[in-house]
Formats: sequence, C-alpha cells, structure tokens
Amino acid sequence: MRIDVVPWRGSAIFHAEFARTIDLVISIGNAFKGFHRQLLYTDSDALAVRRGHPLAAKLKRRETFLAARHVGVIIRGSNEDLIDTWLRAKGIERHISLVVSGYLEALHVTARTDLVAFVPRRLIAALSKQLGLVTVTPPLDPGIDEQFMFHPTRAQMDPGSIWLRRVMLETGRELEKRRTG
Repeated sequence: MRIDVVPWRGSAIFHAEFARTIDLVISIGNAFKGFHRQLLYTDSDALAVRRGHPLAAKLKRRETFLAARHVGVIIRGSNEDLIDTWLRAKGIERHISLVVSGYLEALHVTARTDLVAFVPRRLIAALSKQLGLVTVTPPLDPGIDEQFMFHPTRAQMDPGSIWLRRVMLETGRELEKRRTG
C-alpha cells in the first residue's frame, strides 16, 4: 500500500477523474460528492508571534490586533485567507503585509519577523518550541473549527481504506484528549 500526502490545491481541481485517485481527504466543510464524512478533531485559531515580539501582550486588544502587520494564508485555488472572509462579515479588516500559501510557511515567517499569523492553535502548539513561537488569544473569538475526514464511497469496505481511516480516527481521538485533558 502506498500513501501519498499532498497539500490541498483548491476545489477547482476536485473533478470526478481526480476524485477517483483519492483515498482520503482531511478538510473543513461539507462532504464531497461520492465521499463519506466523519469528524476527525476540533481546533480553534489563534495568533502566533515570535517569542519576544514587542506587541505580544497587547495583541489581545482589538486596536493592537488591527494595527499589527499580518501574514495572510491563501491556499491555492482561493482568493483570500478564510480568516479575512470571516472578519469582513463582521465589518473588520486587518493589515496583511505578506501572503503565503500555507500555515507552515506563515509560522516560519512569523518566527523570524514581527509579523503576526492567525493560524490553527494546535499547529502553533506543535511548533512553538522548535520555532520560538508564542500563542496569543485573539481579541475576536473565531469559534471552533471542525476538521473532517472524507473517504470515497467506493472504498467503504476496502481493507486498506478501513485500516487508514482507523489510524486517522485514533490520531484524531488522541488530539481531542490532549485538547480537553
């Protein structure tokens, strides 16, 4: 069995031919056509800043948050950072100084600059020691993100798919234990 892990490249490429090549998708949102959905874990977004950032303690205040220089994360196939879509609905706009295509890039940039990244809290925690990052609770509550595992209907009874889904669900349960424990 061979497992390929690839970054999400946007819904535009998720056509029927491409979907036939996929064994598992981890994403937010609704089910993809021809796929079953299971909750994998929950998370929330927070601000990541480098240890020693001059505004770290003040970023909990809305005016400081809005004045800070942010890293935007715009995944391939999207027009804007999902955080900005959410903020715009609330009539709020933040100052984006740099755009990157993934959360890992955002954290690496944040670790070396005074830019601020609004990214998943678990990811900050996982890399905070290695990259010298600090987690700051934002002044606006972004709510809970539900991450789902999607698998194709055609693989419902496939032993390899069952094994992979079981491993992923066990990993998700471990993540939930750490969050609540």
